[in-house]
Amino acid sequence: MIHTQSLDQSTLLSTIGRTEADTSSLDDIGYDIAHDLDDGCGAGLSNLWEQTKKEFRVLLCTDEPRYAAVRKMADEVTPGYTTALIAAISAALGATIGITAAAVTPLIGLLLLALSRVGKNAICNLSWGT
Repeated sequence: MIHTQSLDQSTLLSTIGRTEADTSSLDDIGYDIAHDLDDGCGAGLSNLWEQTKKEFRVLLCTDEPRYAAVRKMADEVTPGYTTALIAAISAALGATIGITAAAVTPLIGLLLLALSRVGKNAICNLSWGT
């Protein structure tokens, strides 16, 4: 599905506005990003991080039909197309959550960075949104 070896680490870090030296936990960074989005948008996005994690897990770990097109696209992504993959996933998850793709993009970048570092099995074995 998502070929982690095709993901460009510097693009992912740039998407989330962090550096390699940041040692915060995944949830700490996710909540920080969501909080910043909530402050900037004023859209009541307090559950955005939790909703995004839940939907990312559905995309990655299930055969849920609503994400079939994005899974197909992700399967065809080659090195150098990290930005396109982030955009496609952000659009799909944003539509499900009910928020613009641009608003959820940093969180998708963070989740893809986590995926590239720990692998699909580790993400799928977490109890996000279950």
